Amino acid sequence: MRLNRGGLIACAVYTLCAAGLVGSASVTDVKTSVMLSSLAVFPAGIFWSVWAAVSGSERFPFSVESWLNSLLAYYLESLLLIYLIGWAASARTAAGERLRNKEVRLPDRPDVD
Repeated sequence: MRLNRGGLIACAVYTLCAAGLVGSASVTDVKTSVMLSSLAVFPAGIFWSVWAAVSGSERFPFSVESWLNSLLAYYLESLLLIYLIGWAASARTAAGERLRNKEVRLPDRPDVD
């Protein structure tokens, strides 16, 4: 299976940012630590918030004791979302390049009067 280059670049940038946020969260006080950790998994938080709003559920999908309610699980969910965003941006850029190259090409046959 070939992975998309744009998606992998987006994942690398996200991983570096998340590692920086979680790393700095480990050396700060509790309130700042919670804020920085929340910022590190922001894409998954947005996804689950939208999911709850669309489904009409007021209950969170995971219990507090579940392993799915951990920083690692939210990081992996965010990584998947960031990959999909990078893949979509890469596909859009490639489609724009194809359209731009199509406009530059000359027609195969001349217009006949």
